[in-house]
Amino acid sequence: MQDPAFVLYTDSSPNGFKITIALEEMGLPYRLVHVNIATKTSWHSTRQAASRCW
Repeated sequence: MQDPAFVLYTDSSPNGFKITIALEEMGLPYRLVHVNIATKTSWHSTRQAASRCW
């Protein structure tokens, strides 16, 4: 199986739905990681570490 080109971190929000639909329609492989943006848990530190790589 092919590794996903994208990892989508999203909450159940309109913008998250839009990106999910776009990725599906384009046939791009992605991995969905659901996060709760109301609480800062491990996704926050992961995102912070990833943003330093760019």
